[in-house]
Amino acid sequence: MSRLWSFLIDPRTLSAIGILALIAFLFLGADVLSVALVWAAGASAVVLAVALGVWLYRRQRERRAAAQFGQALEQQAQDAVKAAPAAKKAEVEALRQRLQEAVKTIKTSRLGQETGPRRCTSCPGTW
Repeated sequence: MSRLWSFLIDPRTLSAIGILALIAFLFLGADVLSVALVWAAGASAVVLAVALGVWLYRRQRERRAAAQFGQALEQQAQDAVKAAPAAKKAEVEALRQRLQEAVKTIKTSRLGQETGPRRCTSCPGTW
């Protein structure tokens, strides 16, 4: 029951249900008001295009933010290597390499592929 409830209250499910309900309302309204179905189909196409545009925009923004975060991590690691005293430079460089490997592992793992709330529940010991 919990999985069903989680599925039903997921924002993507609610968005899909809302869009389908709006399209059904448009077609039923066109029939009742004796408006050509072409207008209802056109309005439905506009609704679907806007929903697709919003989805693509959010996905692009998320990818850009992830790339900027990765670059910021890399920049900080390079700055730390430059600022380290000569005696600790090798140790800091080793830490930087380990950080790069960890980020690469996360990006290629299942955790790196998940988004939103599913990402949080993929980590052991969370929730």
